[in-house]
Order: sequence, then C-alpha cells, then structure tokens
Amino acid sequence: RKRYIRTIKMDEGGTYKGETKSRTTGSVKRFIPHGHGTLATPDGYGYTGEWKGGVESGQGTRTFVGGDKVIGQFKLFLVGLSTSANSKWV
Repeated sequence: RKRYIRTIKMDEGGTYKGETKSRTTGSVKRFIPHGHGTLATPDGYGYTGEWKGGVESGQGTRTFVGGDKVIGQFKLFLVGLSTSANSKWV
C-alpha cells in the first residue's frame, strides 16, 4: 500500500500531520493515520509517534491536557489504549 504525507482534520477537532494510508469505502477515499505522525487537539492533548490503522500504536509520546507526558510503547487492547510496563511519565 502507498503511504501519503498529509494533514488531516480529525472528527474530534484535532489535527493530524504525518504518514497516512488510504482506505476506500464505496467510492469514498479516506486517509487515516498510519506510520509516524503527530496529533494535536485544541484543548492541549497530543500524541507524537507511531500509528497503525488510525490508532496510536508503537513508540510515542502522549501529552495530556494538563501538560503531563507519557513516553513509551503504546498498544491497542480490546478495552482501549494502554501503555506497556516500560513506559515512563515525564
């Protein structure tokens, strides 16, 4: 699959900049985060790192609204996103 570098306005109001892949549903072509990129929301949340299929997944840094950060491996679990044991707060 081809990867594209794009800026995407996310449904929840944030902006993603980075690698994407295309996904076609019917005649509509959408681009979703896939590869390395950065998400920033107006309220201060952010994530810079690896993405898989539109989900934060892999090495990255998550910044919370209050300014706290977590650096580590992010993985998708059935109950939501989680960080691995080797992640650290900064």
